[in-house]
Amino acid sequence: MCILCAFISILNAHMAIIDLTTEVISMKIRTKILAILCVLMLALCVPASSHPDEGAQAISGEISDVRDEIRNIAQNIHDESEHIADDESLPVDVRDVAEEVHLLAHDIDRSAHDVGQYLGDGEYDEAKAELATLKALIVQISGPAHDLEDMVPQSYEDHADQIHHDLHDLQKAFQSFEILFNEEVGNYEFADQVYTDEDDMDSNDKLRDIINDIRGLAQDIHDESEHIADDESLSDDVRDVAEEVHLLAHDIDRSADDMGHYIDDRKSEEAKAELSNLKALIVQISGPAHGLEDMVPQSHEHHADHIHHDLHDLQAAFQSFEILFNEWVDTNEAPVEAVEEYPVKSTPGFEMLFAVAGLLAVAFLTRRK
Repeated sequence: MCILCAFISILNAHMAIIDLTTEVISMKIRTKILAILCVLMLALCVPASSHPDEGAQAISGEISDVRDEIRNIAQNIHDESEHIADDESLPVDVRDVAEEVHLLAHDIDRSAHDVGQYLGDGEYDEAKAELATLKALIVQISGPAHDLEDMVPQSYEDHADQIHHDLHDLQKAFQSFEILFNEEVGNYEFADQVYTDEDDMDSNDKLRDIINDIRGLAQDIHDESEHIADDESLSDDVRDVAEEVHLLAHDIDRSADDMGHYIDDRKSEEAKAELSNLKALIVQISGPAHGLEDMVPQSHEHHADHIHHDLHDLQAAFQSFEILFNEWVDTNEAPVEAVEEYPVKSTPGFEMLFAVAGLLAVAFLTRRK
């Protein structure tokens, strides 16, 4: 509106100049002048170059990809559990648990589909509600999926193992999906879309919170594995694996602590190197931590189960940390001038000067005629 008002004022002034400097101006000339003014007004109202929201489009595409991954994993669990549930030679309790997994996998598939539909239609409140349903279903399927692994006979271990593997892939995929979802609807809990100094400090605090979670989980794994490694009544191979987990958990704790110091000191290069180290350690501990669960006697199962649970919480925490950390790096390494590359709508600058110059040129040419 301000631009329109300014042009009306300029138009009135220009017409006054024409009345004072020209005795007779034909209708044809007046029409041309008005046409030129209209073109200039449109040019000023429309930005010289538009920059579509490429980030939002990329996020939407990534959400779609992760949503499809969740659906594919759920369908795999659905098919694997069906092999067990449909075998009438198996005990009823085994088939019942397999059927529960089978139905929950179907519900997860449909819920993931519905979340995507709501997002695509811009129905964010419905999408949030469906996301909560999807999360509850994934939590709900975890128990029977793990139980099934201990219940099936050897002939069905492959199916149960595949379900167990897919379950953890499903949980990881949902972690990524939830973060991307919150970005899409504008409620991203880890980082704001536009950073100022204050926002950046908030980001540091949030990174520090996740680091504390990672350290806490590593310390729990460190303590639980120690109970197994120090028990001399256990076999050497069990104690050796527990000791490996014990030492790796200590290294993860130290690496996460170093990350915190680098972030506090804004040493992005050192922090990136340490992130790679931390990621490698978390990958490295996964094998022996899972192996330990199958090796320990019944008397130490609760320690191994606790390690297994903490391991997956650790992996989820690291995924959240890695996403926020990459945004932190982009913010700290971006040049200050880059903020002004795509300015917010403001009072016209050069466009207004060009428009005024055009008006004066038209006035000059008209007067000469």
